[in-house]
Amino acid sequence: MRNSDISTQGNTTRASDHHATRMPGLLPAAVVSILAAGVTLAWLMTGATAEGNASAATSDLAPVAERDLEDALGTMAGSPAYLAQYRKGADGCAVPLAWVAVSSPGAASNAMVRIKSGGYFSPEFRISEVPVRVAIPYPAPYDSGHGTLTVMHGGSDLLLTLRPAWHIGGQGNMASHRVAWPVSKQCAAKNG
Repeated sequence: MRNSDISTQGNTTRASDHHATRMPGLLPAAVVSILAAGVTLAWLMTGATAEGNASAATSDLAPVAERDLEDALGTMAGSPAYLAQYRKGADGCAVPLAWVAVSSPGAASNAMVRIKSGGYFSPEFRISEVPVRVAIPYPAPYDSGHGTLTVMHGGSDLLLTLRPAWHIGGQGNMASHRVAWPVSKQCAAKNG
């Protein structure tokens, strides 16, 4: 090998070593930043569309477990005869209930709220930063698997713990949101 070949080979090796230890280029960093911004924007838009347009997003309601039934009924309004339909009868079936938890982010604490679920109106309850869990009947015939909740909130900022959560802005006094739930066929005749 000639001297000039050796010095050229040495320069090539040093140049490739320099490139191997260099940080990634601007293009990969830009791609990662754009993807992260897109994911964040999609997450934020989920809350915004749920607030502004009831038909744009749907959240899932959580069912009341049998072990929580008495606590759930303690949060509801209605006569003993009305509430009895949510307890198991002789046939072992009961009309199912769902849970929602409502809280207020800081400034609007101690606001009063009511929830309308189908023809049912919850009692008015005070909310704060600590979530208040209340039971509601499903807002449509149980077998349909979907319906609409309405919250009367006196212009407060609210957060309803659904899946995904429903953020309600402080404008207006009423907001509606589509909800869904999985249908269990155990007691379908009584639950419809």
